[in-house]
Amino acid sequence: MNSLLIHLSGYLSAEMGSELYLKIKETSRNPSLFCLDCSLLSAIDEVGAEYLKKIAVRLAETFSRLAITGCGEGLKESLLLHKLDTLFPIFPSEKEAMTFLESQVFPTQPANESNQTDAKVEIYASGNPEETRFIFCPSCSQKLKFTKVGDHLCPTCQNKFSVNKRGWTSVYERLV
Repeated sequence: MNSLLIHLSGYLSAEMGSELYLKIKETSRNPSLFCLDCSLLSAIDEVGAEYLKKIAVRLAETFSRLAITGCGEGLKESLLLHKLDTLFPIFPSEKEAMTFLESQVFPTQPANESNQTDAKVEIYASGNPEETRFIFCPSCSQKLKFTKVGDHLCPTCQNKFSVNKRGWTSVYERLV
């Protein structure tokens, strides 16, 4: 399962709302987890609110989840005004949001591995207890081996991403 942290800054209106919707639509072809960091977002207008409502419908169709983090008081009032506070859970920190999102996913095996017939686990002949698993680059879908969690660089497309202990990949992006 993919997870994506999106940092929003400025004013959520038509232009940014459209870009955000298209990015989430593209990424959520398979079930995904999204965390919107709104700590640098100043306000949401009516058109931006409509895009968030469209995003909620899209996420429900694809069994994806989204949580919001970093909302100041002004932004919380804006969410209440546009009746968006009930669409997405709001958390004070990114860590709490991701913990909640991961708890909403039932399978313990990552979705990007469970559908693959050739996915396998190998143990090093040297007796190293670390497992080698296969994941797919979230940008170009290149099949990659990994043994440790953390940051990785795809050798094919040169995009950076991280892998958590469940084997889920996360790409960090900033929408301005």
